[in-house]
Amino acid sequence: MFDFKWTEILTIKLFQTQMRACIFLEGDETWHKEFCQHYLDQNPLLKGFWVGENSPFTQAKALLPQQAAHQLGQETDFVIFSASQGIDPNSLGILSGMIKAGGLCIICLPFYQAWLKQPNIASKKYLSYPYQLQDSLKGFNHFLWQKLSLNAIHIQANQTTSELKKWLDHPELNQPTCIQILPTQDQCFAIEKINSLAFGHRKRPLLITADRGRGKSSALGLAAVELIKQGKQKITFTSARKNQVQIALNIIKQAGLDNAIEFRAPDELISQPRPTDILMVDEAAHLPLPLLKSILQTYHRVIFSSTQHGYEGSGRGFGLKFSSLLNSLTPGWKHIELKSPIRWQKNDWLENTINEVLLLQSVNTPRQNTSKSTNTAAEISYQQMSVKQLLQTPEKIEQLFQILVSAHYQTSPNDLMQWLDSPDLVILMAIQTNHVIGVIIATPEGNLPLTEVTTQPQRFQGHLFSQLLYKQTNNVKWMNLKGLRIMRIAVADAWQNKKTGSKLLGYLEEHAKNAQIDYLATSFGATSELINFWSQNQYQICGLGIKADKASGTHSILLALPISSNAKHLILQTQTGFKEEFSFALMSEFKFLEAETLLTIIGLLSFPKQAFPQGYLTNQPYENISFALRNWLISHPNILISLTDKTLQKLIIQKIIQNVHWSQLSYSDKQNNRKQFERHLKHFFNSKSFY
Repeated sequence: MFDFKWTEILTIKLFQTQMRACIFLEGDETWHKEFCQHYLDQNPLLKGFWVGENSPFTQAKALLPQQAAHQLGQETDFVIFSASQGIDPNSLGILSGMIKAGGLCIICLPFYQAWLKQPNIASKKYLSYPYQLQDSLKGFNHFLWQKLSLNAIHIQANQTTSELKKWLDHPELNQPTCIQILPTQDQCFAIEKINSLAFGHRKRPLLITADRGRGKSSALGLAAVELIKQGKQKITFTSARKNQVQIALNIIKQAGLDNAIEFRAPDELISQPRPTDILMVDEAAHLPLPLLKSILQTYHRVIFSSTQHGYEGSGRGFGLKFSSLLNSLTPGWKHIELKSPIRWQKNDWLENTINEVLLLQSVNTPRQNTSKSTNTAAEISYQQMSVKQLLQTPEKIEQLFQILVSAHYQTSPNDLMQWLDSPDLVILMAIQTNHVIGVIIATPEGNLPLTEVTTQPQRFQGHLFSQLLYKQTNNVKWMNLKGLRIMRIAVADAWQNKKTGSKLLGYLEEHAKNAQIDYLATSFGATSELINFWSQNQYQICGLGIKADKASGTHSILLALPISSNAKHLILQTQTGFKEEFSFALMSEFKFLEAETLLTIIGLLSFPKQAFPQGYLTNQPYENISFALRNWLISHPNILISLTDKTLQKLIIQKIIQNVHWSQLSYSDKQNNRKQFERHLKHFFNSKSFY
């Protein structure tokens, strides 16, 4: 019989030392409920969350996993996760970071063998048709158990307190509590740097990074108060969700200075720019790079802050990619990191456990060996690996996840669960000296039981590419053919630009041929750089999403590589239709498509060559030749691609291709009205032998 006095002592010691802990309960649901009820009875004033439906405890509010992100900025005394409700990794990361000092994260799992056979309900939404929950590989169950056993306080119903005494005797629970003076030294340094940015040179953005609980949002609020007191009239905050900056806004409101601040949605900042003294972007890792790039180009004094170890997406990959962007656009940028926790003690048990369980700790990635002998392609092996093989080599899982985090900075812990649970994924790796240096993860598409076009087709879970193209083209063959969609492709930094990614795609193509797959496919937010990579590997554009992502401003582009003759015919037919619609939609739905992306797409679609309307260079009015001029320009995209005057390039695209009204053009100082613009335009056409 478990002695619950142990739990009471643990709780007292955690409060005394301002530490937190993760308890991993193994046993049946009766035991889980008994333990949790005793813990709550011992601490009747505590309030927390039960993750799932219908909480069995009055002190624990039921919270669905998908609601966890909306709780950011709040605190809680405890959180209880139960296998009966599913273990959702993202919500585990989010909610554990909200637990106050002295609190517990309790994870309730059945006995070991039962857990390895029990599907995790949280995986259900990631299984593509025809697979059901019972078909899950349950690889994440194995991985989670392994990590919790090594890092959490593991308790069973028949466990004696003598076996658990080591936790109570641990030095970190038996030392004087350090009183934290606020603001911390780290926060004071951040406030000083923000002040320097506000009153110093323009175009010197500041990046503040920190782990959870380091007070970066508080630092933004405190800095804003100081700036307003020093005379700044308008400070703008933005983030993916307003609750992410609520702590900062509350600090400013408490100071009675909230009339000088505003919150604006990220997409609004670009579509409707307004003057501001300072722009503060919190949780920047939740915003795509194209949007952050636009913010950098639009605003002159910007502070970016972001969590290092993400809960919905990892901040580590963000740091790598965003640093590169800052280097190219604003080489005078500064970076500081807040290290001292303010909501709990250093070396917090719960933080360490969750970082290990969700792979949020930095993984030691292999460094590139510069010697010729170790950089040859012959020493890189390409192999397909099953989930079973991955689980037998956990270091491979960590390496794989680290590479994907670095390449796709919004990669989340839920992605790891999907990769370890889905029975139909293809995982292909590039390995050198026993280290993963590249990876492709692909999922089957199509091969669906739909034989005719219907007004209300059945919606199948997964199969995103095939169903979207079926919707766009009304061609049922997209539902019938067998495809393989590349969900992720990533190569470690040291091996990029060495054709490693292209070789991985080549091996995947061989796999597809052997498996009698009709086509390979991919979809992503359209940027010129990414489109060029895929086109260089012979992938062809099949479609472009009509609606741009609100946060990034990018449209989702669809490309495919035909393998079977049926797929070649279908992709050619699809691209022909898309080409016509895209040309027309450039004057409506794609009217604000970014110039570089637009030119890349036009160049790859290869429109039939058209003649130049010579009359425009003499006396013929623009309105009488605009359609012919547009067709000629679309069929000769290299004319614009090679144009070094980007202002003129943008004006030509806006007016001739996108049909923006004269009064709405983004005129420059040299071309600030229609007459001046047309004079430059005709001079440009006259000066080259285009036609």
